[in-house]
Amino acid sequence: MALIPGTLPNDTCYGTPQDLLELFAQYLDVPAFALNSKVVFGTSSAGLTADVVWFDTTAPTNPILKITVSGGFTDYIKNYVTSAATVTIVGADSVLILDASDSGNTKKGLVSDIAALAVPAAGSITPSQLSQPFTSGTSVSASGTSVDFTGIPSWVKRITLMFNGVSTTGASVVLVQIGDSGGIENTGYVSVGGAIQPGAANSASFSTGFGVVHDQQAIDTLSGIFFLARLGLNSWVALSSFAQGRLALSAGGKTLSSTLDRVRVTTVGGSETFDLGSINILFE
Repeated sequence: MALIPGTLPNDTCYGTPQDLLELFAQYLDVPAFALNSKVVFGTSSAGLTADVVWFDTTAPTNPILKITVSGGFTDYIKNYVTSAATVTIVGADSVLILDASDSGNTKKGLVSDIAALAVPAAGSITPSQLSQPFTSGTSVSASGTSVDFTGIPSWVKRITLMFNGVSTTGASVVLVQIGDSGGIENTGYVSVGGAIQPGAANSASFSTGFGVVHDQQAIDTLSGIFFLARLGLNSWVALSSFAQGRLALSAGGKTLSSTLDRVRVTTVGGSETFDLGSINILFE
């Protein structure tokens, strides 16, 4: 009996297990010999009715074509998925799928076409849809003795602080400090800030935070970028570049006792007040 691939007969078909195998092969649109070693019959079949053929999806790791035949008993044709050797599937291969939205009907399609369905359209992914999005904070005016950014996610690998025209009321150097759930840490930093200007180069070391410049005056303003990157576990390294009437550079490192979740911008000693400028944060 000839079948159009993907269809089933409307009447009862009688024959041997080989007849049933060939019928199944026609349904799958594959040659019967391709199934000889990959289909197992439970018992001999006396017939097949089309309206009782379906895929048993209750055990997807061992899918079964369940066939109720005349005479009141049931045969199981086991799919070879679990017993066949591993093969490489390429885009030009065809696969059979069950379409749950279409009454569980079996459909055949190219691997390449099915894979294309999982590829998002250009521009359709927004940062909010990502599990670890590139996130920008809200720019804040620099005021008080410190500016804190808290609630930083544990997955963050890099942090960028942006300064625009930031100044203080005194001569204490601006520091960046980091912390975890136990609070901001103010010890254990290895940091050097320096300045380059015509005819001179100066530097200073800091251990209570990352010093972004080597010295500072009340009239100075800072504009630039401060980077933090996670080296591994709870270790962080820093690098910055600022305009301060001259080029100011800094670098350093610090290992926290736990996962970073906050960053503070303050000054050496923590008593100077910010009186101008704005600061924002990016993390990724």
